[in-house]
Order: sequence, then C-alpha cells, then structure tokens
Amino acid sequence: MDWKRRCLVLISAVLLSGVWSSCVLAEENFARETLRGLEGVYVNINLAGSSGIDIKSLSKQIQSDVESKLKSAGIKLLSKEELFSVTGGPFLLVRVDLMEHEGKYISFILIQLYQHVFLIKTPRDVTYPAVTWSTDGVQVVLNALEQLRGIVLEEVDRFALEFRSTNPG
Repeated sequence: MDWKRRCLVLISAVLLSGVWSSCVLAEENFARETLRGLEGVYVNINLAGSSGIDIKSLSKQIQSDVESKLKSAGIKLLSKEELFSVTGGPFLLVRVDLMEHEGKYISFILIQLYQHVFLIKTPRDVTYPAVTWSTDGVQVVLNALEQLRGIVLEEVDRFALEFRSTNPG
C-alpha cells in the first residue's frame, strides 16, 4: 500500500473513531439525564444459577449489599408501595447469571434502571416500562463465589456515581 492510501486509511479511522466516541458520549449523557429528579429507586435482585449454588442465600446477601451501597451513597430506597406512587416508578434491576464449571464460577452481571415512560405515538395516559439507564454488563470468571459480591458492588457503584452526579442535592 502506498503512503497516500495509508494516510487516507489513517485519517478515515481517526474521523470514524471521533464520530463513534461522540455517539457513545451522547448516549451516556442521555442515559444520565434520565436519572435527574428521581426520588429514589426500588431494588430487585434477579439471580439465576446452576444447581449446587445456594441462590436464595446469595441473593439475600447481594440484596443487602446493594441496598447498603445505595443508602451510603445517599440514594433513597423505595418500598414496593412507594414504587407505584413515585413518578416513573424507578426500578433498579441487578441481574446476575451464575454458572459453576470445573471449580470456577462464570458470571454475567447487568444493572438496569427501568422507568415508566410515555411513547410519543400513544395517548399520554398510558406508560410503558423501559430501560433508561444500564451498564454494558460484565462477564467474569471467579475462583471463589465470595468475589461475586464485590464485582456486583463495583457495577452498582457506577450507577450510584451517575445518580449522585445528576442529583447532587
């Protein structure tokens, strides 16, 4: 390839990466804006795993960890009753898929905030649940199940930081 062609490829790559990063930044800003003015969140843990893993106990531990992390970040936890009376019904889903394989654990962790939204094409008296904020999800291989709780909290921390930066007061 001659030097002109290499320069053209390089310039094209730089321009395309700039467009891509601008799109990602715009999407992140939009997602962050959907957090503005929220009174708090209801937390639900959805943990699925292979047999041999005490899902019920681990789910309770993770629920407690997540709620403690959010409280310490100054984020109000909504009860089920409050969830239905608060505008948008903000519902934080912490999804953990867990599988044991050859003495190790493979996990996929995803944090999503659902809110009830209006669709432009429908009447204003109908709302629909939609994901308004989400992590990209993280897949990890763990040597011990105890490591899972820390990784879940790292992902929840991302939510808490964005929530607090959008709602500083």
